[in-house]
Amino acid sequence: MYKVFFKDRIIYLHDDIAKVSEMQYDYVGAYGSFQDLKAQLDTFFRSANNKSLFIFHNDLDELYKSFQSYFRFIPAAGGLVRNEKGDNLVIFRRGKWDLPKGKADQGEKPENTAIREVEEECIIKGVTIVRFITLTYHIYYIKEEIVLKRTDWFEMKYTGKQNPKPYEKEDITDFKWLPDDQLSTIEVNTYPSVMEVLGTHLKN
Repeated sequence: MYKVFFKDRIIYLHDDIAKVSEMQYDYVGAYGSFQDLKAQLDTFFRSANNKSLFIFHNDLDELYKSFQSYFRFIPAAGGLVRNEKGDNLVIFRRGKWDLPKGKADQGEKPENTAIREVEEECIIKGVTIVRFITLTYHIYYIKEEIVLKRTDWFEMKYTGKQNPKPYEKEDITDFKWLPDDQLSTIEVNTYPSVMEVLGTHLKN
C-alpha cells in the first residue's frame, strides 16, 4: 500500500480491494489506464471536500508507476535526530513543527542526503545513521506545478557538543529536544507525514 499526503487529505494506492471496507473513503476507484487515473486525480484535486481517495489495482507497482508520472517527482531524505539522552530534535519552520529533510542531489544515496540535510539545516556535524524508519509521500504545489515528494526517513544519533541553531536561510526559526513521551505535543501544529514518521518510530 502507498499512503500519500496532500495537506490534510490522503490518497491510498492498494492492491487489495478488501481493504476498502476497513475505512470510510470519500472516493473509491479502480485503475484501468493512466487516463482513468488522471481523471480520478483531477476530480480529487478540484474538490477540497474529498478528504480521502482509494485507488485499487492488482499490480501495485504498475499503479504506483502510473501515479508517479502524473506529478513532477522529487526524491528527498531526512532524519529523526536523537541525542545521548534519547531526546528527539524537532525544528520550527514556516509556522509548523517539522523534522530536518531535503531534496536529494542527482545520484545521491538517501542515507547521504539525510545526513547532509540534517547537518545543513541544524548547523551541526557528526550525525550517524542508526536505522531506516519509513518512507513518506506527500504532494504540494510549486507555483502551478504539482509535485510528489518521496522522503526516506532515518533515525540518527548525535553525540556532538554543538547546539543546533535556527537556519534562517531555510526558514527555520526555532528548535527543541523532546523525549519520546512528549512527541505527541506537536501534533496540533505539524504535518500528517511528520506524525507518520514519529508514530512509526515509537512503534519500533
